Order: sequence, then C-alpha cells, then structure tokens
Amino acid sequence: MRHFNSFNWSAIFDNLVLNKFCKFIHYFRLLHTILHLFILNNYLLKLCNVFSIKSSNLQHPPKIQIFNPSVVQFGFNVFFISRSKIFCDSDKKIHDAINFMHQFDKNLNLIRLYRLEDSLLREGSIKAKNGIEDVRLFIWQKAIWGIGAGIAYEGSKCKVTQILIKIENCKITKFYELSSNFNKDVEKNWTPIVKKTNYICSTALIQW
Repeated sequence: MRHFNSFNWSAIFDNLVLNKFCKFIHYFRLLHTILHLFILNNYLLKLCNVFSIKSSNLQHPPKIQIFNPSVVQFGFNVFFISRSKIFCDSDKKIHDAINFMHQFDKNLNLIRLYRLEDSLLREGSIKAKNGIEDVRLFIWQKAIWGIGAGIAYEGSKCKVTQILIKIENCKITKFYELSSNFNKDVEKNWTPIVKKTNYICSTALIQW
C-alpha cells in the first residue's frame, strides 16, 4: 500500500485567511488615516476662516535650506527666525549655524528677509564660535529676545550651550550664557516662559 505525503490543508487555509485579514486591517488603517487627514484639513480651513488666519510660505535665499522656525508678534509685525547651516569640512561633520529672519505685516505680507547679524555673539562667546541655532523667540521688556543653542566645536566634538540673545535692527545686541544644571556638554531645547518673574525652562527651572 502506497502512502502519500498529506498536506495540512487546514493550516494553509488558516494562513490564507490570516493574510487576507492582515491586508484588510492594513488598508482599513490607511483609509482611516486618509479620512482623518481630510477631516482635519477641512476643520483647520474652517478654523482659519473663522479667525481670519492666513497662511504664508517662508521664502529663502537660493541654495539655502531653512528649518526649525520660531515666530513672535511684535507691534504690528510678525517675525520668524529659521536656522540653516554651512558645512565646514568635506565629511560634513562640522557645521556653522546661521539664521534668517522674516518680517511680515499683520496680513502676512513679507516686508523683508535678512540674515541675522551675529558677530557680537561669535566674537564675544567662545561657546558660540560656530553660531547659534534652534532659537525660540519671545517678547520681554518691549523687545525681541530669543533662547537658542550656542555651537562650539573642539576638534570634531560639538559642545552646545543655551544662550539668551536680544535682537534689534537685524542683529544680536546682547547675549547671556546659561550654564547647564548638570554640567552637560550638550544642552538643547530650553523653552522661555515669560511671566512677572521670568524663567527659562529646561529639565529644571532657572530664574533669571
């Protein structure tokens, strides 16, 4: 009597059903995401219409990429600051941080675009000899201020220090270095919170 190898048809059937079910779940989630984005987009458009919010694209100089913008309203104008970088070596391991500012009127019409003049900071702070990046803007004492990451390379090692800056007439006019609470070589992404008493928020609160 000859014996034939038998297949586990039940397991094969179960796998086919499971694969189809997984594909169904995948396409269902994809459709859900598309619908969610569609609804969210319509909601935001309606919200913009209700509050008369206007969108605007940030222009940038040719061959320069800008990113990580921060925005603040000062008087009747709106100011954006966005960072870019220039690589100082062929391996692209060392970079120089530069910043561009956009000034808009209250209707978001561009008034001017300029590079932030930061020579005072570069020449006056060894902790920002390669510039400052990721600046968060805020208003304090009727002036535009920012807090950002001062960049300084020692060889190929980059040290990052939080620095407070005052911006007037397209340039940095004052700066204050903010020491790390934990003696870290890299301190990034502190957030300014302005109240009657002023604080810079990081992993801890520092009064200044």
